[in-house]
Amino acid sequence: MTPEAQAIFQAITEKGWAFYFRGPSDAKIPHDETYRRGAVDSLERGILYILLPRVEDSTDEAAIKRIIEKHQPLPRITVPSGFSYYGRIIYQFGQDAAKTLQHLRGTAKDEFKDILIPGQEIPFIGIELQDGEVRILSPSKCYMPYEVFLAALHTLADISGLT
Repeated sequence: MTPEAQAIFQAITEKGWAFYFRGPSDAKIPHDETYRRGAVDSLERGILYILLPRVEDSTDEAAIKRIIEKHQPLPRITVPSGFSYYGRIIYQFGQDAAKTLQHLRGTAKDEFKDILIPGQEIPFIGIELQDGEVRILSPSKCYMPYEVFLAALHTLADISGLT
């Protein structure tokens, strides 16, 4: 595991979250297989991982779902300040919104690219480590340089006490 991957793994798991393997972007495995495999103990580039609450038996889907139903934890980070570049976000719009954008901008694209700004909150369900940046699995496509993502992890909720 690279030093960046190790630092991310440690920062997230110390807060009561666990990483679960979902597969490469183009070949995700079924959700039931994700639970059967249980939590991973390392991260590698090019693989999608989802975050779930850490439980004693990481293959116990029912225990994980009980915590989720009872507490509704959602991984969420805030873009930190103090960097010259924070990353980028690609907003994707449905067909109706894309038509409105086409009318306003004169373009038929159904996405809008922007930069991340300090204080911006990003709810997410997982990550993919890429060359030089972290892809954040969120409602919009987000990408952050490793150092920015590591700093943002200080704002991730600590759920280690949830039962």
